[in-house]
Amino acid sequence: MAWYRAALVILVSIAALACAPREPNQPLWLEAGCSSIDEQLFLEAVRTWNEVGNEHVGADLIDFQGTWDDKNGLDPERDLNDGRPVFYCIDEATVLALRPPGTPSETIILGYGFGEDILAASQLVRDRLTAAVKDDVLPDEGFLEASVREMFLHELGHWVGLYDKKDESRRGSIMYYTSGNDGTTKDGPDAADIADLCVVYDCVKQP
Repeated sequence: MAWYRAALVILVSIAALACAPREPNQPLWLEAGCSSIDEQLFLEAVRTWNEVGNEHVGADLIDFQGTWDDKNGLDPERDLNDGRPVFYCIDEATVLALRPPGTPSETIILGYGFGEDILAASQLVRDRLTAAVKDDVLPDEGFLEASVREMFLHELGHWVGLYDKKDESRRGSIMYYTSGNDGTTKDGPDAADIADLCVVYDCVKQP
């Protein structure tokens, strides 16, 4: 299928604001406004990082606390870094509103790390990949959901203390900053990601 060759999706988090946790098993909530499928994909991503944590750090990395219902919606000035770490599902308008000054217009931002919080534009992932259709070949629904899950894994990677990798040699890394441009997705962190994790944490098992 040729459609995905133009489906360059850039996963950007603000590295200077990314949170490197002091200890594993830090609490994190999920915004109650996320869709049921996004909640499922989020929980799968949390489970993946916790499996890695248990094997290599000897503990969960993420202590999922359940959903957080902010009835007033996301207000960046009020809600970000307010003492409650939350994974927010955001729309394209919020993406544009939070776009860092000077970001090239062709850069597609899908996620942000704002200190203790994560903002992820899951529907934008689906929309962008679908819009990249060529030859009337629609992307498979399973591929769309796998792409969203990969984006969640990437953003949670920032939350547990990892940074974007832009070196081509790290293309297999979950922290490599592009996805969806070759028609494949990643299921979880690779050995290089885990080696980076062992710089942040005191690992009981090296990759």
